[in-house]
Amino acid sequence: MGGFLSNLKPENSLEVLNASCGPVRGNIYRHDEKIINGYLGIPYAMALAKELRFTKPVAAEKWKEPRDCYKYGPGCPQSGDKISTLLPPGHRKFSEEHCLSLNVFTPSWKSEDFENGYPVMVYFHGGGFEIGFSSNFDDYSLSGTLPLKEVIVVTVNYRVGPLGFFTTCDDVALGNYGLWDMTLSLHWVQKHIKSFGGDPNCVTVFGSSAGAIGASYLALSPHSNKLFHRYMSMSGAAWWDTAIRPKKLEAEICERFAKHHGYSGNDSESLLSWYKDQPVIKFLETTGVETKASGMGHFTPVFDGDFFPKPFDQLQKMAPKLDVLVTVNEYEGLGFLGLFPNRTSDLVVIASVFGPDVVKNPEEVQRKVLDFYMKDVDQKDATAVDKRLIEFISDSYFNFPALETVRHATRAGNNAYLASFDYYNMDAKDPYADWFPFRAANHNSELKYMLGEGMGKFEPIEEEFKVMDMVQRLVTNFAKYGNPNGKPSEPQTWQKFSFDKPFSYYKIDYPKSEMKDNFQNGRLKIYDEINASGEKNRGILYSIQKEKEEKFYYLWTWTYWVRRGIPGPIGWPFIGVFLNSLDENFPGPLQVMEWTKKYGKIFGFTEGLMKTLVISDPDLVQEVFVKQYDNFYGRKRNPIQGNSEKEKRTNLFSAQGFRWKRLRTISSPTFSNNSLRKINSTVEDCALELMRHIEEQTSEGQQIDMLTFYQEFTLDVIGRIAMGQTDSQMFKNPMFPIIKKLFQGSYSRLFLIGGVLPPFLVQIVRQILLKTMKMGSFRKINEITMNAVNSRVKQREEDEKNGIEPGEPQDFIDLFLDAKAGDIEHFGEDNEDFTKSTSYTNRQLTTEEIVGQCTVFLIAGFDTTALSLSYSTYLLATHPEIQRKLQEEIDRECPDPEITFDQLSKLKYLECVMKETLRLYPLGTFANSRKCMRTTKLGNVEVEAGTMVQVDTWTLQKDQNIWGDDAEEFRPERWESGDEHFFQKGGYIPFGLGPRQCIGMRLAYMEEKMLLAHILRKYTFETGPKTEIPLKLVGAATTQPASVWMHLTPRN
Repeated sequence: MGGFLSNLKPENSLEVLNASCGPVRGNIYRHDEKIINGYLGIPYAMALAKELRFTKPVAAEKWKEPRDCYKYGPGCPQSGDKISTLLPPGHRKFSEEHCLSLNVFTPSWKSEDFENGYPVMVYFHGGGFEIGFSSNFDDYSLSGTLPLKEVIVVTVNYRVGPLGFFTTCDDVALGNYGLWDMTLSLHWVQKHIKSFGGDPNCVTVFGSSAGAIGASYLALSPHSNKLFHRYMSMSGAAWWDTAIRPKKLEAEICERFAKHHGYSGNDSESLLSWYKDQPVIKFLETTGVETKASGMGHFTPVFDGDFFPKPFDQLQKMAPKLDVLVTVNEYEGLGFLGLFPNRTSDLVVIASVFGPDVVKNPEEVQRKVLDFYMKDVDQKDATAVDKRLIEFISDSYFNFPALETVRHATRAGNNAYLASFDYYNMDAKDPYADWFPFRAANHNSELKYMLGEGMGKFEPIEEEFKVMDMVQRLVTNFAKYGNPNGKPSEPQTWQKFSFDKPFSYYKIDYPKSEMKDNFQNGRLKIYDEINASGEKNRGILYSIQKEKEEKFYYLWTWTYWVRRGIPGPIGWPFIGVFLNSLDENFPGPLQVMEWTKKYGKIFGFTEGLMKTLVISDPDLVQEVFVKQYDNFYGRKRNPIQGNSEKEKRTNLFSAQGFRWKRLRTISSPTFSNNSLRKINSTVEDCALELMRHIEEQTSEGQQIDMLTFYQEFTLDVIGRIAMGQTDSQMFKNPMFPIIKKLFQGSYSRLFLIGGVLPPFLVQIVRQILLKTMKMGSFRKINEITMNAVNSRVKQREEDEKNGIEPGEPQDFIDLFLDAKAGDIEHFGEDNEDFTKSTSYTNRQLTTEEIVGQCTVFLIAGFDTTALSLSYSTYLLATHPEIQRKLQEEIDRECPDPEITFDQLSKLKYLECVMKETLRLYPLGTFANSRKCMRTTKLGNVEVEAGTMVQVDTWTLQKDQNIWGDDAEEFRPERWESGDEHFFQKGGYIPFGLGPRQCIGMRLAYMEEKMLLAHILRKYTFETGPKTEIPLKLVGAATTQPASVWMHLTPRN
């Protein structure tokens, strides 16, 4: 043992650092002109008195008097019979009571690059969870490595052996105390590292061997994975089957050890009592105690249901985003073959990994694996056989877990880097190398180049100093920037892991390091085969059989349309075409239109488990929306939106079956001609208010973005006719930025994600999303709506007390409150026998449904009408002859300052303009979708229940077979005949079709007519320098122009 600077001794500083944990004095480590300050043996947990043995650690209290932190604290008592072969007697001090300490090495100078403090690297030692301690690294040597590259290094002691991992598999002793120690040390870092010059918002956890596995476990556990921001696993990773055991199996080993030493009880309490009474030296005596389990050690982490509440694959998906860097050495297993000195068969080595606790048919799997590694090997060539077994140990213990780590991290959306450390100095003074069959980079070989000390005395030659600089630069770059290459401006020689090159890795060597594409020369495919075969026992690393079936079902669903012989984009396994829906610069409806050009008028695609059939044939549209309405009465809904039949606050848009019919029946009177006539003056008042703003903003000839102006107008209208708003709030409405945010893509994309989630994750993500919504825009909108409803209820109660009779409903809230059904929360309609003709007379609403209706009318009324106005404006500006014709009609029919409801009805050419606009730029096309509720046939295609049917409205409404050769042109005259049935039924559906046609269509037309009539009487729309021609269309769920900049030129 010995670090490369272990001949040097630090100076004890007399200066006191008033740290937040308590005042401390530390060491001074000089390296030429630079000084590193070291504070050793800082307690992060309360002293472990004997009664606290086998309990979770408790944070240390702050001390008041200066503490001398000149020496490492004692290590945690070791365990196992291998300690004597690895550590000479008296090598270090050990103490159970005071072992939970840590050490801080920090640069003494102020950084110019990191204003918030130095990045922090927290290191956990290895040792198979049975041995190891932070003082194993010479402090002077360590100070001369990573801290000189402007990071703070923290090294930690944690409990090992039975003190860290004893379990009874029940609440008496759950185990994993060593992992809870690690977690508490990270809490200490978050709370106190600032006073040592560190940045608690830039923490990297790293470790080697068992410490690397521990770092990976910390990244998975919800108890720890929010305490740091990236992690490095070197020569070890969480996805190692035998590094963790089922708690029942580990409890049996703990009991077997006790009985080997005289314990005679048979219950958890007495077993715990026996372990508490043992001197720590007893835990070294493992010789002769059979584990009867796969793996090496006696005392290991367990899947306890506490630190690890779910299988690892689920925890990975739930974990926060953490950058990850994983390394292995070229021949990790080189030293481990010595664990089988007297083996009678090579199969013994294989069996140590694939026992009955890991696979269901161990003998079959062991033989398969042995044959795989020994193919083409002369069994008489002992050296060749040993090398293959070393490769097996390397792969099963380290290489495949490393690959699985970056795979799972990448699938979960994390940046992941994979490398193999292949450099080895053949002349190195490595005392253990003489035990090995050959020399090469092996387990922990990289450690001395990173921390200044490894196995044996480290006396680096000149070349090795260059390797040290290279390795330390890579890992500190990762700690600083989440990228081992450094800043983005630096050459990106180490590429992130990608499934495009699934066996690509970075080979770290000297003089040249480079990317390679053959990680472990293809050997790891045998482990993928075992995992995919169903042989592997599940429930810890991988979810139980049910989720394997779900995985198979995902693949089965992915090929659904291919197997049905129906064309369409295939997308990717598990997610289908989901990724296409996330590009805001290529909205989904336009992507579907491109697919129609390629695959025809009927095709299919998948999004996770959701199967969608796309149609653009008008006869099929008529079938779905009208003729077979009873089979397609549900809308296409994302699983994450929940069940509309059970949601208390559902709305007319989302509801289906009897609930939809009830909501539709109650809401319909709001949009009758009689009701619209009553609000004509309110809509006109909003239009005149907008005119005042237009005049102010264009007085000097400026261009204005009409999209924003129209959104202000539509929000003002819906606020006054639906939300109890008494006067105009235009351009000062606090709700405007809130509701606009809903249409900027992020919320839409969050909902879209639900389509590709496995069922067991849908509810989890749904709850997270609902919680997020409650804290964001949706919460504010719901609060505003609820306040408006409650205010009106209170007013009604006061009127009733004062003997005031309720008058005619004034707005949506009044209408809905007239139908309020006492304190009923949910009617629980059963749609099993639903048909559109079924008699159903319930005309009541719950309070939650009232809020739901008002909210959806607010959101729908804001967006769609504003978009239609924007598109109309663009088309009129780019077709001046049509605009002049329209102005002539308006001048003729609306000569008075005020425009009446009857005058609006006479603007026939304006109706033609609006209809033609919506033909070329259909709105809310996602609403033109239905869910098949009962298996039926569409044309020659059988559509199974649960399949979504979506209309490609953009293709349908520009189909030359329907609209003629000029289908792409803006020609309002095509509507002048007044006979819309001239066109094939099902060929024009801007507001849907059939019973679920948009209820607000008349209101939208009224708003558009009123506003355009007022504007065009006074102004002419003209394009300008800012006008995008053609319009740039963006969006996720909806398609909208990025902007509609216009000149509004006053008319003579």
